[in-house]
Amino acid sequence: GNYTDTGDKTVASLCKLFLDDVVANLAPKTGAQHRYAIDGYINPAIGIVKLSALKPTHVDKVINAGRIAGKGGKPLAPATLRMIRRTMNAIFNRGIEWGLLSNNPVAKSRKIKVEPKAIDPMTTDRAKALYEAFLSVPTVYPLALCLTTGLRIGECLGLTHSSIKQTD
Repeated sequence: GNYTDTGDKTVASLCKLFLDDVVANLAPKTGAQHRYAIDGYINPAIGIVKLSALKPTHVDKVINAGRIAGKGGKPLAPATLRMIRRTMNAIFNRGIEWGLLSNNPVAKSRKIKVEPKAIDPMTTDRAKALYEAFLSVPTVYPLALCLTTGLRIGECLGLTHSSIKQTD
C-alpha cells in the first residue's frame, strides 16, 4: 500500500497495517508470533505513542515490561524478548518503507543479553546407572546406543542398515 499521511498515526495503527499487509503473507507460525508480540506486549505498552514521537526508549519500555511481568506474571524468557524485539524491528522497518518513519528506533535500543546456560554433562557413574535401569526395558538397545554414542533418540530411530559403516 501507499501510506504517506503520518499525522495521527500511532504505533497501534502501524501494527494494524503490518498485520493486514505483511503477516497475511507469512507462514502461519511466524504470523502467530507477530500477533502474540503485538497484541500481548507492543500495543499495550506503546500502542498510543504517535509515530512522530517514537524513540528507542519506547522499544526499551516494551522489553522492560516483559522482563518484569510477562505471561502469567512471570518474567519473559530472553528468547521471547528477542522475538518481540524482532517483531518491532520488522514493523518499524516496514514503517520506513511506507514513509511513516524516518528511522527505526529498534536499531538504537539496547540489545537483549542472554546468559548462557550451564552445561551439566553426564558423569560415568550416572551413565552406568542409567544403562542398568535400561536393562529391564524392551527398548534397551536403542537407548544404550544413544547413551554410548551421544546420538539423540530421533537420530537413533532414523538409523538404517546403510547408515552403519563396519570397519575391520
